Amino acid sequence: MARILVVDDEPTNLDLARELLQAMGHQVIEADGADKALALYREHPMDLVITDIFMPKKDGLTLIKELLAAYPDAKIMAVGAGGHDVLELAENAGAHKVMQKPYRVKDLKDAVDDLLQTT
Repeated sequence: MARILVVDDEPTNLDLARELLQAMGHQVIEADGADKALALYREHPMDLVITDIFMPKKDGLTLIKELLAAYPDAKIMAVGAGGHDVLELAENAGAHKVMQKPYRVKDLKDAVDDLLQTT
């Protein structure tokens, strides 16, 4: 079982990700924004961070950069409803995997399994 931090400003997206990841046997910690996510990660580093790209105040790209600057070994997956360009920006920011919203359950499972195996 892995500890996974899910970051999204939309409660429905947090609920969906939590249900899917818990069904896979993982412990899920939720943050509704980047600053809260950084504080939670500082308290106890997670095995994986899954962050939305578009969030108010501080976006997922900034979160990725700040997390990796402080924790270079952090595993991060970015998800976003934007097009390929947005996902490419997340990869350039340092995300290890990117996924288009809405995503299929199998794609999420495969991506999470892949990232956790490289831990």
